[in-house]
Amino acid sequence: MAHIIQISVRPLVEYVFRSGSITSGFRTAATLTEGTKAHQQVQRGYGEQDQKEVHLEAEILYEDMIFAVEGRCDGLIFGDGPVMVDEIKSTSGSLDDIEEDTYPVHWAQAKMYAYMYAKLHHAAHMAVQLTYVQIPTGHEKKFRRDFSAEELNAFAQEVAAAYAPYAILLLEHVRRRDESIRSLSFPFPDYRKGQRKLMGSVYKSIGEGRKLFAKAPTGIGKTISTLFPAVKAMGEGTVGRIFYLTAKTITRTPPRKRPSLWLPAGCTCIR
Repeated sequence: MAHIIQISVRPLVEYVFRSGSITSGFRTAATLTEGTKAHQQVQRGYGEQDQKEVHLEAEILYEDMIFAVEGRCDGLIFGDGPVMVDEIKSTSGSLDDIEEDTYPVHWAQAKMYAYMYAKLHHAAHMAVQLTYVQIPTGHEKKFRRDFSAEELNAFAQEVAAAYAPYAILLLEHVRRRDESIRSLSFPFPDYRKGQRKLMGSVYKSIGEGRKLFAKAPTGIGKTISTLFPAVKAMGEGTVGRIFYLTAKTITRTPPRKRPSLWLPAGCTCIR
């Protein structure tokens, strides 16, 4: 039985290709808003037939694992030649410091999108373009490479092979985690009034993929009544991640009104 590894393009290629550097400018110096504006600046220059923010997904079979990869490429440019994937990167640094091979991880990200598109549409050749935008000047610098479907397939296999040892560790961690969760018992000897009902509602809502809004008085034990069934659901594979949010002063400042609890589908969020 093949193990399915669900992962997005960016963390996949960053694990394989990212390396340390004292150079900053792609994430910390440029704000999210400035980065968005830089992307939009480039995308405004696309033709009518071109596409932007395109969701792509594909499966990579490697040994007994299936990598279910998904992501959103910045642009697809259609012309007389092969379809071109455009990967846009904004930076506060100087464009003079960026050469074609300065950031292999950027090429890897764009090539993975090209592989996914080629596999989905049976394209024999693909073009890949890196577009760097300097903030705040808006100046652009572009690099382009062409790849055959065979080259992209080989690249995807190389990435999967490099990530596989880490994926095996993650699978073993999940197996041991779920095993411990199944033997986990409620950490208190007795249930407070309303706890069983709240836990049952949380567990059922997660299983059905619904949202739950609960309003309960202080002291009922809302934290454990939501976390415990959520952890149990995780052990059964119903939910993969839990988010727990709480105020810093919750243990020493009594609420002035009855607290509320909102649970998005598939996760636990406590206020």
